[in-house]
Order: sequence, then C-alpha cells, then structure tokens
Amino acid sequence: MLLRVGAVSLFVSIGAVAGTACSPRTREADATRPTAAIETNPLQGFAHLASGEWTTILASGTVLRETWRWEEDGRSLRVIGGSFSPTSDPWHEEQIFFVDPTTNTVRVRGSNSFRNGTFEGTVTFGEKTAQAQIDIDQEGDVRHLVRHWMFVSNERFDTELLEVIEGEGLVPLVSWTYLRAPSSDALHQPAESTTMNTSPTSQVSLPASHHGAWRGENRLWIMDPNKPFQSDGTIEIGDRTVRYTWSHEGKPQTGELTLKGQPGALQATWTDTFHAREPFTLHGFLELSPEGGVLRLFTTYDAGEATWGWIIELDFRDSAACTMRMSNVMPGLGAVPAVLLEGTR
Repeated sequence: MLLRVGAVSLFVSIGAVAGTACSPRTREADATRPTAAIETNPLQGFAHLASGEWTTILASGTVLRETWRWEEDGRSLRVIGGSFSPTSDPWHEEQIFFVDPTTNTVRVRGSNSFRNGTFEGTVTFGEKTAQAQIDIDQEGDVRHLVRHWMFVSNERFDTELLEVIEGEGLVPLVSWTYLRAPSSDALHQPAESTTMNTSPTSQVSLPASHHGAWRGENRLWIMDPNKPFQSDGTIEIGDRTVRYTWSHEGKPQTGELTLKGQPGALQATWTDTFHAREPFTLHGFLELSPEGGVLRLFTTYDAGEATWGWIIELDFRDSAACTMRMSNVMPGLGAVPAVLLEGTR
C-alpha cells in the first residue's frame, strides 16, 4: 500500500504538493496535572490535550506536530508547534493559553515563523468545542482570524481556520484533523513504566472485559487526513487473538493478530489483506490497568534504502469501547496516522 496524506496547519501558507509514503505491505516528561488543579480552571476544555503530542500531515508529506504542556502554575498551557520534513522549510510556532485574572477569560498569545507572525486573542468553550478570535500581525499586515476546535475523542480533534474579510464576512481558509501520536516513552521504555502490571501469569491474555465483538467506523489515511477513507469495521477480541474486518472502495479486507509470550515482553504475528499480505512479526507489551490496559506492538521494515516502522495499538481503557490505531513511522517524520477503528458493542 502507498500511504499518501495531506493537510494544512495554523497560519501556514495554504497549498501543498501530494507526497507518498509506504506501509509494511511491500512522549517528553509527564505533562498532566492533578485533576483538582484543573477542575475549576477555565482552561479545562483543553486539559485532555496536555497529555501528549498531536500530529497532522501536509500533502507534501510534512508532519506538523503540536505538543501541549501545563506550565508550573497549573493555570496556563504552552503549545509548541513545528514541522518535520527533510524537503521543506522548517516552521515553528509557540502559543500560551492563560487566564486573564481581571476578567477570568481565557486568552492566547503567540508567534510563528511564517512571515514573523505574532498574534493574540480570546478563547471561549462550548460542549466538546472551543473557538478563538485572533488578531495576527504578519510583517505589518494585520488579519482577523477565527479558529474552531471540535474534540471528537480523547485521541482526535478536528479544527478549522477562518478569516474575517471585509465585505465577505467569515471565510473558511482550511480545516484539518489532529491525532494523538503514540508515546515514544511507552514504546521504547516499557520496563521502566511505573504503571505497568505484567500480571501473575507467564502467558499474555487480553482483558476479559473486552472479549467478543465490537463494531464501528474504520478510517484509512492514504492522501488527505481531512478526508480519510471510511468504512464499517469490526473487531473480535479473544484471549490471545485479534481479528478485524473493514473495506476499501467496496472490497472487503481482513486482518489478524496472534499473540504469545509474557504481557511485559510479547510477540505477535500479523497479517492483513491490505497492509501485510505476507505475515509480519511484531513485538511489544500489554500494559494492564484497572480500566483494562493498552496493547502496544511495533516492527520495522525496509522501504528502498530506508528503514521504516509500523505501530499497532489496541486500547481497552474504556469499558464501552475498543479502539485500534495503526501508525506508519517515516524516516525524518516520525509516526503518522494510518488506521483508526473505533468499536463499540
């Protein structure tokens, strides 16, 4: 499979050239704060973003990342944005969301490297939404922008940028989708995880709470992350097996994972009629928790002269959901979204 993805990010010049990537078929210090610290904070609408890195991808193949972190005061959020591509100009943005003590409103200030932009504005929250009214100065050219966020889940948010144009009103500029990036700490340092419970048994066993059938929407990213291919999907969880189905352009697709080993050091055999027609061997671990846990698997593969990677995650932490994520790890770019299947009973 060729994985082609595209998008545009905040205050970046609009327009990009489609890029290509491959598939196996051929997180910094803890940013969370105690719940009590944010329960009454006007910034709590952004609280779930401050626990990891978020990515979206331009059509050129450039990966745009946002990392949200609480400041030491627990009353402001710092957001660092940047692009990673060996073929594009570097781009950097920094934002600070804070509470104005005189009005108790949420404000944002920041700057980015596109036309030396500096900006500030006011943020309001709705139910699973947020909106910022922003004035940005780009080398003396002042523009009035509006940014919308829609929090689809704890793993994804959709966002849109619009501009106030005299005589035309509010004009949409661009929209894109951000997905939570897998934690590099969790992937590469499982033995040091303070929350990992490797179970008293020597044989891995997926959480019994999630055994059985799940159904939901499957999303596949090939070109534009704003327009993923969508289809009905299923996941069937067994003690040591995961089977799933979906479709692409009307053609049914299936996949299967078979696990063996210890929860803290396990092996999986993976086949997929679209991504991995020949069996692949992945390694990883099952991080157990009272809520269920997370299965994390990863492998590498050769794509031409480069070494690429593939990550599969099964999330069992929500008793009412079973989520499967796949990410492609590109040289110079890192993990980018490939598949998201969100199942419910």
